[in-house]
Amino acid sequence: MSLITLVLLVLILFKIVATTPIAPTVPYAKPRAAEVSPVPVCSLKTDIMLVIDRSSTMTETDYGKIKMEWAKEAATAFVSAIEAMQNIDSLRIGVDSFGAQGNDGTGTRPADRNSTLDSPLTSDFTALKTAISQVHYIQSGTCIECGLRIANDQFITSTADKKVIILISDGMANTVWNGTNNGALQAAIDAANSGRTTYGIRISVLVSEIRQPIK
Repeated sequence: MSLITLVLLVLILFKIVATTPIAPTVPYAKPRAAEVSPVPVCSLKTDIMLVIDRSSTMTETDYGKIKMEWAKEAATAFVSAIEAMQNIDSLRIGVDSFGAQGNDGTGTRPADRNSTLDSPLTSDFTALKTAISQVHYIQSGTCIECGLRIANDQFITSTADKKVIILISDGMANTVWNGTNNGALQAAIDAANSGRTTYGIRISVLVSEIRQPIK
């Protein structure tokens, strides 16, 4: 899982924000190293939310490591890949993590099942990676809608040209915002179809029940 998931995240990165600068053609000139190994640049103002599943199944071991650790490792690698790009002043990333219900106090379950905004959209990638490292699993309940709604809320005042959500989960949605079980999958799909581009990466089998991309 780890290698393929990391590759998928890098491919998504290039699809979202990267363009390859093309060096001018000089007849008979031998290519310089910079021309054959261009550094990707971010050409559009872009906001990205990473949405991480922290339900109880993320404590299971897969390919020799706990799923939650795979997810955080992949998210951190994605941020590091962004840092290696040129012209990233126009790019922000945030992260939230979801459990069994939302975070506005209307849930029917104990507050320790709440989803959380772990970092708002920011260009401080050092602080962002710290926030990712502090994401931890909670009890059962997978409210994918919750993770997506919290991410969407971060885009309300955004003026970015591109607004993207990357969902990392190991399972199927089984709860909704208030912590109940009715219509969980449809609620997740509706949240994904809210005008953003949503990519899903499912731990182990790589693609979430919400297929990628949903526009």
